[in-house]
This record gives sequence, C-alpha cells and structure tokens, in this order.
Amino acid sequence: MPETTTATAIAAVRDAQDAVAAAEVVSLQAVVAWAVEHRVELGVVTPESFGDNGVLLGGVGCPLVCEFDVYDLAATLGMSSDAGCNFVGKTLELRYRLPKTWERVVALQVPKWKAFRLAELTMNLTYEAATYIDQMLAPVLHSCTYAQIDHGRAREGVIIGG
Repeated sequence: MPETTTATAIAAVRDAQDAVAAAEVVSLQAVVAWAVEHRVELGVVTPESFGDNGVLLGGVGCPLVCEFDVYDLAATLGMSSDAGCNFVGKTLELRYRLPKTWERVVALQVPKWKAFRLAELTMNLTYEAATYIDQMLAPVLHSCTYAQIDHGRAREGVIIGG
C-alpha cells in the first residue's frame, strides 16, 4: 500500500468531489430527459392517464409532468414523494427558466446546491423576472455563498418577489 501524503490525500478528495459533481450533472440531465418523456399537455386527458392532468413542479414555462410518475421517480431516487417533487421542480426550473445557470452547472462551473438555491428563489417569479435573475447571477453564482444568494433576493426585492 503506497504511503499517503497530505498532497495525495487532498488530490484523492478533490478527484472524488469532481466525480460526485459530474454524477450529479448526469442525474440532472436524466431527470430532464425523464420529464420530456412524461410531459403532459394541459387539458389533454387520455384513458392511460387515469385522470392525471399533470403537475407544474417548476415555475411558469416548465413542462407539466405526470404527477403519478413523479412519485415513481422519487422512489427511484430514494426520496419521499415531496422531496422528489421538489428535486424535479428545481431541476426543471434550472433547465427551462434559468438556462444560463443550467449551462454553468452542466459545465461543472457552478455546484448543484447553489443552482438549486437560486431555483428555489425564482420558482414563484414571472418568466421575465426569472430570466433577469438568471442573466444577473449566472456569471457570478460560482463565487456566491448561500447567504449572498439570499441577500441578492432581498436586495432585488421588487423584482424577486418582495
């Protein structure tokens, strides 16, 4: 067994973190692909849908998805129904309403947790307000702390839901 030094241990931790971040991106992309396959058109009810009209988990502009199928996905992800709905909602918010932030997450330039925090804050906004926030914060989101993301919401209160 080779001797572990501080430098090799830190390198191993960094490599593991990079692998986790890459796996998270693959998971997010898979959830988006899943949502496309389980998209429901508003007002279209088929015998196969058993009355499921779909649910909007992200903000306006995100696709409606089959509610019952979200629960299956949540179970696959090892989450409760509510946690699964929240996860899918934040993922769709990123992909469909925060495209600049989405691009930076996919490029491994912004960690998922920061992007998800921003998604939580924009879900109840108009499409235009979410687009504005995306344009303003995506370029600097990698350097923002949790508190700074929240502070940005408070500072832009007129735009972000004050």
